[in-house]
Amino acid sequence: MLINKDSIFNKIPANLDQRQIFLLEGIRFCTNSITLSFEKLHDEISYISENNLREESSVTIFKEAWNQIDMTYRLTNFIKSFAGNFDISKVKPGGNFEYLLKTKPFRNSFQHIDERIDEVLLGLNAPIWGNISWLKTINNESIKSFVISAGHPRDDFENKIINPLDLHIIDIIDFITIEAVQKNSQEPISSINLSELYRRTKLVIEKVASDLEPQFISLAQIEILPQDILICVDMEYVDNLPIQKE
Repeated sequence: MLINKDSIFNKIPANLDQRQIFLLEGIRFCTNSITLSFEKLHDEISYISENNLREESSVTIFKEAWNQIDMTYRLTNFIKSFAGNFDISKVKPGGNFEYLLKTKPFRNSFQHIDERIDEVLLGLNAPIWGNISWLKTINNESIKSFVISAGHPRDDFENKIINPLDLHIIDIIDFITIEAVQKNSQEPISSINLSELYRRTKLVIEKVASDLEPQFISLAQIEILPQDILICVDMEYVDNLPIQKE
């Protein structure tokens, strides 16, 4: 998880302004959701890079990729809205945050994908959920480049393979990139590097946490809000009607 159990996002002061509590809980949930999606996306891509597609591969990959984009966009809104008791300039992450904002046009198209069919997809004959490509380093001399397309093959649509020339590759599986349509007549198809997006998200969250932690110290000494409570009630049937046990 990008947010561990000792993070300030899991130790929200109870006496904090109620609006700030909502925003911090939003940041926490979005960030953890991004982590789970990228890890599952990465794991499935690692699997098919060695073993070929399995039945659920395509759905898993595109579902997690789009969730990462959607949650990253929501995360930026929570961070931008975070003000009130604290100086917003202290939590503004800067360049990395700007990178996260690249998700906005992708997220908007994802939200209105049915409208994009008539606006863009039919004219381009492009895959409705886009293409996802990536690189896998085999050894110091060999790299494999993959691309997966959602839907049926399209002879007149180019599935772009990543050329690793001059790229700074960090991980064995890297440059996981989604290419999808947008409502833009000049650039109807755009791409975003999900691997880099995840790395930048990590830096943003670390920056926000480090800026907020000193401000939380005095507040947190009073009371910490519990998180993620599960409630279970034992029930039993009496005359065919469920009632709560005493």
